[in-house]
Amino acid sequence: MSKSPNYLPHPRPYYPWMVWLLSCIFLFYIYCVQSATLSIRPVKPPEEMTFHHVWRFINPYAYCIIIFQIPVAILIDKMGARRMTSLGIVIFGLGSVFFGFAKVDWQLWAAAFILGFGWVTAFVNALKLAFNWFVPKQFAFVAGLTLSIAALGIAVGQPIASVLLHYLGWRQMMVDFGIIGILYALIFFSLVRDSEPGARYSVHQYENHVPLVKAIGHVFSKGQNWVVAIFYALFSAPWLTYLGLWHASFFEVAYNVSKQAGIILNVTYASLFAIACPFFAYLSTRYQNRKRFLYIGVVSTLIFSTLTIYIPGLPYPLAAMFSMITAFSSGVIALSFPLIIERNIPIVAATVFGFAYTLHFILKILFDNSVHSLIQSVLPEGTTHPTVQGFQLGFLMIPTAIFLSLIILFFVKETHAKQTYEG
Repeated sequence: MSKSPNYLPHPRPYYPWMVWLLSCIFLFYIYCVQSATLSIRPVKPPEEMTFHHVWRFINPYAYCIIIFQIPVAILIDKMGARRMTSLGIVIFGLGSVFFGFAKVDWQLWAAAFILGFGWVTAFVNALKLAFNWFVPKQFAFVAGLTLSIAALGIAVGQPIASVLLHYLGWRQMMVDFGIIGILYALIFFSLVRDSEPGARYSVHQYENHVPLVKAIGHVFSKGQNWVVAIFYALFSAPWLTYLGLWHASFFEVAYNVSKQAGIILNVTYASLFAIACPFFAYLSTRYQNRKRFLYIGVVSTLIFSTLTIYIPGLPYPLAAMFSMITAFSSGVIALSFPLIIERNIPIVAATVFGFAYTLHFILKILFDNSVHSLIQSVLPEGTTHPTVQGFQLGFLMIPTAIFLSLIILFFVKETHAKQTYEG
């Protein structure tokens, strides 16, 4: 193990921010489209649809990511940002157009699978660029901002989709989203040039004689990489399931709020998470301690999410406040990315992030399906609408996963916000 005491800032100060921001705009766009797919009930008429039937069409995102995330991450490490990201944006745009023209369920499934390819390139690429171009004391904050932009895409995606659905209908909305994506790919490809002086620059100036293939092997053989990735998967999967699919509906059923109030609460939830990600990243870097803040966030999330779900007769304002504390506390998940990369060499940064992201989506599929099945298992006869008891049964998965992540956290080694290079 060796430490690099000196980092040379990027020679073009504005270039890293510009390209990273372009990558994050793509990430924001992806989550807007994904939120739109959650807001529609395509193909089947309402009377034939079970509650949250659209969840069936969301899983293909995860299947695509599980299959392609690590191979694409390796290609990003090998080929750089421009070509892989531009290709990902084009494929995502075409998938959105295909979604808009789908006539039957299998076509929707295939379109959603294609949309997943955009996720494969966007998130990992933004983190890879941030790690290459921002010195380590900045990386955690930039990684937190990356998650913030993704969360804001979720927050504004549903209101945008509601407006567009009203004026355009779901088919035209998805086609228009696709056209926007294809046009954006052309913009990205023209602005981000591999020949630019700063495109291949890395602030990590050190001698590296480890071949890429061998370095990639080290990613999967290091125990700490597995420990941090499993922690990330366990802690983040419940949040996405809760917020993405069930949060607003739970408050409608359990606390008798209107659908509009549920959406507003969801937007607030995502916005607080977006604020918390860079906040915890900044503090953990300033005080050179990642795990202290992870403990605070995980324990707070466990306590307040459990109170919100399982205390009977809790007044709605108090439940909403507990939910917001949960959202803010969950922002510590941003610390997973500096924590895992601080023990790996820069040439495999995308592979490291892709590895953690793949485990996250493997668990997310299991989590989504388990929660859905448990909720559906106690539906009253003759209805498709969940009950409070159904939600409480399904949501047992949430504190269970968070508690398991807390146990895993004990085995995570502190890095003290210092980059080390282990060949």
